[in-house]
Amino acid sequence: MAPTTSRVLATLAKECVRATFFLIGKPVSEHPELVRRIAARPHRRPSHLVAPQLMRIKPAQATEEIDRGISAVETALHGTTTTIPSTPFFRFPGF
Repeated sequence: MAPTTSRVLATLAKECVRATFFLIGKPVSEHPELVRRIAARPHRRPSHLVAPQLMRIKPAQATEEIDRGISAVETALHGTTTTIPSTPFFRFPGF
């Protein structure tokens, strides 16, 4: 995530282009500084999730995975663990 995203952010800024970044829990947890750089620009930041097999797990487990992804993004952005996203967007994997 880090090298590619940094180059993408630089190119978007140079060209004055906004983008949508689908943030995934594990990389977000590993690179919170990039999440903050994305948030500092007028880009959209929908949540994604940690586990791509959402369609193959039980609903309660799917809810936990979604909450973990949202929590990772919110922690990176605001330093607060919450399952209430600050963005109204979410992308289900496989759709």
